Amino acid sequence: MTQHRTDDELIAEALRVIKDNKLFFIEDISVYMGMCRENFYRRGLHKVHNIKMAILKNKTEAKQGLKAKWYKNDNATTQIALYKLLGSDKECHRLNGSKQEVDVTSGGEKIVSISPAMFVDTVKKEDIEKVEE
Repeated sequence: MTQHRTDDELIAEALRVIKDNKLFFIEDISVYMGMCRENFYRRGLHKVHNIKMAILKNKTEAKQGLKAKWYKNDNATTQIALYKLLGSDKECHRLNGSKQEVDVTSGGEKIVSISPAMFVDTVKKEDIEKVEE
């Protein structure tokens, strides 16, 4: 006869396997629990706050560990990767040599594009003749 586990038991087991196996993805939990993925989702375990927080904690700890290693590393590529994580968008774009932006403000007014064709009607015939001479 199959033993049916309560939600509290399943949550406790999920938290244990997340911690013991340093899991980073919700999708991996059911495998370590020996549970069918469909049952894991059907039981709503993927929505449990404590389970999501345990996964987030593992991800955060791993990222912090990598960043600490990168900070101490003398490899230029690793230092650039860390700078891209820490720098502002403007600094990162300058580092990449990308995204040249110019701040344009209109004071809330509509911006209208101006093309040379807009001025054709204002040109006088005598002005054209002067240019042709």
